[in-house]
Amino acid sequence: MQKQFVLFISILMIPFALDAQSELSHTDTDSSEVRFRIALASLNSYVPTVQESERMLIPAWGLEFEYFIDHQWAIAGNFELELLNYIVETGEEEAISRDYPFIASLLLIHEFNNRLVLSAGYGKEFEPRKNFDLLTFTASYKVPLSQNWDLSPGITYNSRFNAYDSWSLGLAIGKSF
Repeated sequence: MQKQFVLFISILMIPFALDAQSELSHTDTDSSEVRFRIALASLNSYVPTVQESERMLIPAWGLEFEYFIDHQWAIAGNFELELLNYIVETGEEEAISRDYPFIASLLLIHEFNNRLVLSAGYGKEFEPRKNFDLLTFTASYKVPLSQNWDLSPGITYNSRFNAYDSWSLGLAIGKSF
């Protein structure tokens, strides 16, 4: 199921990549246009395989730095710190203890009409006992506020290689400059 989901998302991104090539030739670069965005997020992650005696929602803080290549495409560094210790059971009856894991990822972002935002990327989850590589996919919706500020509710799917998956709901406040 996990491989099919990754393949499905990858196939969905192909038309946007092709569309971006045609739009680059029509875009004029103005030095005064907004190129950077920084956002702070509050997240709650749901780990479906957490032991029943543990909490199912894991709070986290996130920080994202974005650089816009043009008005639709950006690259970003995303950083999250989960604020609990928890135990995850993998499919092989193995238990994995996680103590305040930290996630760092590099994302490719596509914005539609400056509102709907889809991103995908590769990252790593760091934790004292064991680190995991992961793929991350996010869908969010930017609500513009005044003076280049925005509010963005979003949902994120993190797929850790040979380990466990998680879903996160979050709310970010961002500033573009």
